[in-house]
Amino acid sequence: MASASSLELPGATRAKSGMCLRVTRLSGLLRAAIWSLPFLGMGYLANRGLFLSDEHARLLSNTLTVVDRGRAELLGFVYPPLPFFLLFPWPNMVALTVLSAMAGGYLGQLLWRHLRTLPMPPLARAALLVGALATPASLYVITESLTETLALLLLVTSWANYLAFVREGETKAGFTAGLSLGAALFVSQYALLYTAVYVLLTPRMAAGRGPGLGTSAGLVLIFPVAVSAGAWAYISWAFTGDPVYFLRSASPGLLAHAQPHAMDLSPGWRLAMQSTLGDLLASPLYLAIGLMLAALRPIRLLVFLVPALIITAVRMLGWAYPDHFAICTYTVTALIAMRPDMPRKLWPLLMAAAAIHVAVGLTAPMQGEMARWARAATSGVAGVGDQEEVTIGRHLGQMPRRSVLADDRIAYRLMARAGTAEPFLLPVDGLYRVAESQPSLFVPYILVPSKPVPGLDSRVAADFASRPPAGFEPRSSWSEWQLYQGEMRQGGASLWIGQR
Repeated sequence: MASASSLELPGATRAKSGMCLRVTRLSGLLRAAIWSLPFLGMGYLANRGLFLSDEHARLLSNTLTVVDRGRAELLGFVYPPLPFFLLFPWPNMVALTVLSAMAGGYLGQLLWRHLRTLPMPPLARAALLVGALATPASLYVITESLTETLALLLLVTSWANYLAFVREGETKAGFTAGLSLGAALFVSQYALLYTAVYVLLTPRMAAGRGPGLGTSAGLVLIFPVAVSAGAWAYISWAFTGDPVYFLRSASPGLLAHAQPHAMDLSPGWRLAMQSTLGDLLASPLYLAIGLMLAALRPIRLLVFLVPALIITAVRMLGWAYPDHFAICTYTVTALIAMRPDMPRKLWPLLMAAAAIHVAVGLTAPMQGEMARWARAATSGVAGVGDQEEVTIGRHLGQMPRRSVLADDRIAYRLMARAGTAEPFLLPVDGLYRVAESQPSLFVPYILVPSKPVPGLDSRVAADFASRPPAGFEPRSSWSEWQLYQGEMRQGGASLWIGQR
């Protein structure tokens, strides 16, 4: 007869197992938080200089709009959804910094765990990790682009498991790679391209391991991505009437950045190769690891070159893949591609490559937004443009509800600076088109750019920027923005009050 203790053992085992799982998750979160501290410090320095990246401004303005409106159908207009859902409980710039740094902490932890499996001393591992994550390009991505950092984390996870899947035949790694790609689709449309290339390469990499293995392995990879794509396409169709709206929305994506002239494969190919060559020359660590793999086992280059081939193809078609993100992608995927069977005598060469990689990153000239970020983070002094945005945002944030007619496709940075979407009447609102045709009946203020912005099918961005509509006159003017004020027509006040 079974004793009482033996009957209670399975439940006790399950409770112990559940407690261990919770402890493991908590310790993983704690380690990621520790790894994120350097990135939090960089984010704090940039925030002190009032810097706000364009990607964070767009993400924050979209989140503020959905939070303020409280309408579930607006989710169909928000892509990518994963950064939005993470930001939803706490939509402000501090949360963006913390979330980006935590994602960077998980990425650093993942890379360090892989480097510990390699036959090299701790100093060499630390040098490689610093080379990958301490360059300006990597720090900018991790601290100022939550979307790109999450995409990099998920794509690197899929990359590591895909390599284990095709090299070692680990079935669990194949499922993990597929699930990571499925999750990555909720962060970046480029997960579709990575999936396609993985599926095409799998039969070749799995050759000789049994009939039909390549096909089944491809299905393991593609099924989670197909489910994710189908689910979000349905949401897009249900709320927007367009199942592929998320591919051509205003946020960085495939169709959003396609230019008619870039679809000509001849100039597109030329420009893409020039951009890719420049990024590769700025990634000595990627080149060094690639040469090492070519010398040891050339067949491994087939998989190692996947990121470079995808980035080149993306640019050839006129789509967006920023230089800093490309350099970061090359570096971290190169580290994951290194195998434990590498000769020990190579680690001094890799340390030298890491040092050169950092030196190139620090001395390479920075332009545009990344240069502004570097100045803000190193000096702590806000740029004139950032100071002006903060001033305008604070001013607009105190306006009455739905009192400012604005187009968030161009005014998203000011919305993010304001920290609220309440004062704005936006294209997602039902009265926007009517208010745009007769603004004096609906709003007392109109926010317009100083110069017309063509191609948006927006009177606010084009017509009103040239001249105020009837009944309005300039109230405030800045270097890039104007605020018109008008007197409400008779009966207009009641229409405006009805929106509050």
